[in-house]
Amino acid sequence: MSKRKRTKLIHAGRYVAEVDVELIEDETGWSPYLTPEDAFKLDDVRDALLRGDLQSASRLARVFELRPVASSWRRTTRSNATLRLISCAPNMQNGVLTAYLIDVETYESLQHRMGLLEEIARAENAIDEGRTSGLSPP
Repeated sequence: MSKRKRTKLIHAGRYVAEVDVELIEDETGWSPYLTPEDAFKLDDVRDALLRGDLQSASRLARVFELRPVASSWRRTTRSNATLRLISCAPNMQNGVLTAYLIDVETYESLQHRMGLLEEIARAENAIDEGRTSGLSPP
């Protein structure tokens, strides 16, 4: 029998919580499974989030507030929705961390754009420092 630490996400309303749990792996067909304490902890966090009791939930987990970041959000079913956490910043109004979620396609597009902007910045620095050769402007 072995144990490994994992982080489980609990989504309730406009909140998400990261809950640290321990998974138990053994040779039975039920593996991996949670300890009863961790299962109750997951339930307690979900119940607290549903009640809006962020203080209780934050004692057991890291709590994030979800906010839309684009007005043209495409509706999708849970089975094919894939989101990625791209930013996490303290919300000074209530002390809860705020997470920004976007779909993977948009995330990858932003990553590509950032790469292009970094290349342009490197090229501009090379020009400013005189580290260019070959073609001259017409």
